[in-house]
Amino acid sequence: MAEIIARAETNDGKGVVLWSDGHLTQILGIYIPGIGKPRNTELALRAAYMVLGDASLYNMSEILHLYRAAKKAKDVGEMRSRFAATKKNHA
Repeated sequence: MAEIIARAETNDGKGVVLWSDGHLTQILGIYIPGIGKPRNTELALRAAYMVLGDASLYNMSEILHLYRAAKKAKDVGEMRSRFAATKKNHA
């Protein structure tokens, strides 16, 4: 059974929770739309820790796109750049 290993709060006051199996959910285990079951736990945990570190800078509606950027990034700076590029392309 997975356990909570980290928590953060978004800019709009919503809770984000990281589970030991790599799942990233809202508070009480409610799935974040678009973030499914991780295939690679190590990659999911690395990406989720980057997201949690910056969660307070973003609204819950942006967490999915931040997580997707984090999965492709080597570090937090690259995650932020990828997120900004994604946001710019969808504006």
